[in-house]
Amino acid sequence: MQEKWQQVKSFFRKLTRDPLWLFRLFALTLALDIVAVFILAKVNPITLLNPFQFLQQEVVDTRKEIKMYFPAAFRFQESEEKMIAVKQKVNWQSANTSEAIVQNANAILTEMALGPVNLTAKKFFTDRTVIKKIWFYQGNLYISVMNQKQVFTDEFRTCIKKTMLENLPVKKVYFSIFSAL
Repeated sequence: MQEKWQQVKSFFRKLTRDPLWLFRLFALTLALDIVAVFILAKVNPITLLNPFQFLQQEVVDTRKEIKMYFPAAFRFQESEEKMIAVKQKVNWQSANTSEAIVQNANAILTEMALGPVNLTAKKFFTDRTVIKKIWFYQGNLYISVMNQKQVFTDEFRTCIKKTMLENLPVKKVYFSIFSAL
């Protein structure tokens, strides 16, 4: 056992005396380190091949703010207001068509389900409540909700209605609640 250990030690001593081998080891370690940092930062490591591509991109950020209302019971700070502005990229250019209104309503509901920092979807939209379908007809937005126990509180409904009326060109928001059998 001692002999094998001595052989391994002598092998590494010979390698460390060679400056080319040390340079290769250093370069490989540096490359792996840079790639690991890119991966941990969730940036594509291929951008190292063309780092100037960021200078060539145009800024195409045309987001508007979405005003959201959450129930008072779910505020994560007591001093915070019920209205929370969250930026979401949605199709605001064609906001008058029914498809765009439904798409924007879906984006708003998704953003409400994600909620602010300490508010998760499980706290706001429970497992019992599932939004099945959203449709737009004659200026009104209809939201079909599947609920096993029909426990969809007025506070949730009011918050969703306020958010939709504030951000979408709709006259009224209606809920239809169906019981799952």
